[in-house]
Amino acid sequence: MQFLKLVFRPGQYTDGTNYSNEGSWFDVDKVRFRKGFAEKFGGWKKFISEAFVGQCRNIHNWATNGASLHLGIGTTSKVYIVQGADTDPAPSFPITDITPIRRADQTVTVDVTANSSLVVVTDTIHGAQEGDYVTLSGTGDSSVNKEHRISALGDLNGDNVANQYTIQIDGYYPSSTTSYSAAVANYQTNVGSDVSVPPQGWGQENWNEGPWGGSEASEGSLGARVWNMDNYGDDLLINLRFDKIYYWDESVGGRAVALNDRTRSEGNPGLANASTDSAVTIKDEGHGVGVGDNVVVTSAATAALLGTWPVTAVNTRSEYVIQIDATVTVADEAVTLKYFAGTAFCPTRALQVLTSEQGRHVIAFGANPIGSNQIDKLLVRWSSSEDPTTWEPLSTNSAGFQDLSSGSEIIGALSTRLETLIWSDTALTSMRYVGSPFYFSFNDVGRGMSMVGPNACANANGVVFFMDRGSFYVYSGSVQRLRCPVLSTVFDDFNYDEAIQVACGTNLDFSEVIWFYPSSGSTVNDRYVVYNYDEQVWYCGSMNRGAWDNAAVRPYPKASSVNKLTLPANPVQTPLTGTDVVVVNSVAHGLSVGDQVIFSGLEGGNGINSLVLNTQHTVTSDTYGGSANFFTINVGTRATGTGSFGGSEGAYDAPNYIYSHELEWDDDGSPMTAYIESSDFDLGEGDRYLFLSRMLPDIKFIDAGETDKVKVTMNGRDFPLKSQDSPPLSESLFTKTSTQDHIRGRARQASMKVESSGSGYGWRLGQVRVDVRSDGKR
Repeated sequence: MQFLKLVFRPGQYTDGTNYSNEGSWFDVDKVRFRKGFAEKFGGWKKFISEAFVGQCRNIHNWATNGASLHLGIGTTSKVYIVQGADTDPAPSFPITDITPIRRADQTVTVDVTANSSLVVVTDTIHGAQEGDYVTLSGTGDSSVNKEHRISALGDLNGDNVANQYTIQIDGYYPSSTTSYSAAVANYQTNVGSDVSVPPQGWGQENWNEGPWGGSEASEGSLGARVWNMDNYGDDLLINLRFDKIYYWDESVGGRAVALNDRTRSEGNPGLANASTDSAVTIKDEGHGVGVGDNVVVTSAATAALLGTWPVTAVNTRSEYVIQIDATVTVADEAVTLKYFAGTAFCPTRALQVLTSEQGRHVIAFGANPIGSNQIDKLLVRWSSSEDPTTWEPLSTNSAGFQDLSSGSEIIGALSTRLETLIWSDTALTSMRYVGSPFYFSFNDVGRGMSMVGPNACANANGVVFFMDRGSFYVYSGSVQRLRCPVLSTVFDDFNYDEAIQVACGTNLDFSEVIWFYPSSGSTVNDRYVVYNYDEQVWYCGSMNRGAWDNAAVRPYPKASSVNKLTLPANPVQTPLTGTDVVVVNSVAHGLSVGDQVIFSGLEGGNGINSLVLNTQHTVTSDTYGGSANFFTINVGTRATGTGSFGGSEGAYDAPNYIYSHELEWDDDGSPMTAYIESSDFDLGEGDRYLFLSRMLPDIKFIDAGETDKVKVTMNGRDFPLKSQDSPPLSESLFTKTSTQDHIRGRARQASMKVESSGSGYGWRLGQVRVDVRSDGKR
């Protein structure tokens, strides 16, 4: 009898072969290392019970001065705020939609057709795109007077795309044809792409790079939508990459507004002068406006002066001209004025926005210069200290700007306690607060590296980690490349087209930095890689997450799901004619009644066209015919035939949620499978066969019941290039009271796999012993 103690070095090692990594762990999923020992990941549960629309790209937690807790969520479709603390079970307080309004209170014509769920809206300057959200009112029809997702541009024939769009209303079957000519539409910010799309010819630009409805020359691809967020005190700064900076005021609530539209000052006294003219000269010392800004005259003796007026000329720093709607004659008439951040000096577009740790400046990276609406991809601009609305650099404030000297585009930025780090496509730059008169210094601290995406970095207790293409780095005053023994596992199976989606975060209680990334066959983040900086080990696995936040102000880290599911061929069925019930085939879909799903790629059939199908629908039943592999929707258009259709390109966005991680041991109430498998080991130089006869487990069960099990499998093979033997050499199920298991297996080399798929418990692996002896040569 000879017991072999199976001891493997901590961490995962895959850069090499299974056999050459003897003494290591080779395959890991949802298992981490603590103090040298492998243990199952903690589980996750819904933070709140309500789902959100779109693929999440960023989340941000913060606490207000009044100790209120907030969570911002930026998705490909919307922006949300969650206000409230963690509870278990998940609280039912709502997700508040704060998506900015792009165009407000537009008069439109809404045409409803009898016996059709498709409604056509006419607006000659709608500026919308397919998938946008619009809220209609003023029709007198409650089915129409609500928020809708735009199904397609144009009328029912696809014509007049610049002037019309079509919406589809589930279960809507109007009895008559009606035209509402005085309806009102409020358009939300255009939705973004779930995935990156290669440029389609000369002059194409990055996603959302350019004014709404316009374009500008640019290189690159149409990137998947990415938001970034940072709190400014109690409030929230929000930036859509390549587009506007938005501001959500915690004291006001409601929707986020463009930073340009935020009030800079009000109650300012001024003097108005005009001589029988609609061009009125305003005197106000230090007004700070520019041409194109709007000024509100809030009080004046002459009623025609009251209102919001554009600035048409700036004569001096104490005098400017506004254009009003009437002709007036006034001489030094006292007026009271209100100013906004405006568009003349405040950035209208940026790649990213942050709040500085020192001085509390709002910093815009890759912003448009003063006097231009075109982004300068290397320009860094900052507001005056403690004032997010003042951006004109003057001797009386601390606003300013700086062009970076390295690279051609800012990829991302991250604030730390003493500096802000800025990644361009060729270098890492440190931005440090130095006070008056320059306020910030800029120094390159690393060259020849970049970052794979704007959210691919994280700060762990003052040390910054980031992912580049094919490498990982650490910065703690200087840049060093990290040795990573799973490099090929990550980057040989990596979808670089979707690198912009990479999300990085920290799990400080476990000394972990985690990156979520898309594998080569995926258009969403479906894999993760972890670096444990205390243990200096790596491990990988599979998990769909779009964003992660350590959430220091909350008890558990927060992360978002990214659920986009592919449908089988011809997944749509109409079981009866004359009804609008549609059955969808989706194995183990996990949906519930009332969930919102967004379909794409489906072909029409049986009298129901693709326009009706490929939009947002509400689940009306989560089973059909007693099977949980089907669900139903009511599309509002009645089927003219029965049978299956839909083609082979169908998919849908399932509901997405925010999860609290490291909470219990399960996948939101369902069992979570976790496993770890070693590299192959042998006796001596591998010239003898192993004969295994007994196993003594060394496993610590955590929160386990008497019958909860961990399975230990011994796999064997005779040669390194040969597949593992089937069946395996042995399979042993151990509980917390198990002592040993008599097994029987023979192979030249073997590996050990430890796994669990039960619910409600965790485990930590020690040093398993196996009764093994030599069983001859071959």
